[in-house]
Amino acid sequence: MVALFEKIRNIPYIIEKTLLDPRSEPTAILKLNRGSCSPKHYLLGTMYEEMGLKVKYLSYKFTWNDDRFLKIFPEDLALLGKDFPMLDHFYIDVLINNKWMLVDASFNPELKQLGFLINENWDGVKDQTNAFTPLDRKEHATAWNYASYMQQERDKMSSEQKVKAGKFVERFNAWVETGC
Repeated sequence: MVALFEKIRNIPYIIEKTLLDPRSEPTAILKLNRGSCSPKHYLLGTMYEEMGLKVKYLSYKFTWNDDRFLKIFPEDLALLGKDFPMLDHFYIDVLINNKWMLVDASFNPELKQLGFLINENWDGVKDQTNAFTPLDRKEHATAWNYASYMQQERDKMSSEQKVKAGKFVERFNAWVETGC
């Protein structure tokens, strides 16, 4: 269980717009060897369920306009982050020893050098730390329910918000891939 978590966590974190459908994401994320919280947790949750573990699919609102990120982002990325619309972070809880444990495989270890919080040295017994500062919490019956919810949220975004989001994503991905 821990080894599987580490394998998924170690996939480089990139906001990949092509990985929106949980029915195709498990294979697509492995082929691309990159992905954000959603495809990582679609895959991890599915694999844990195949192992017989119970999984809850969860999300919460967050913003890139958070001190945790603004102090590590390059100046131009921080400015773009301030205009980025509020989003949902996707993660899972797994039932381990009759206790629901937070599992967040979002950020790969290489991002530690950029200042990201990485869930390292997980023992499979204790909760992990949220990758983002949670502003609320929603439970989704399945990963597919979450995907449908996220599509509805994207549909609510104005054209201006979508443009701002696209600029942020482009600059963010360049930064995490190159470190500058």
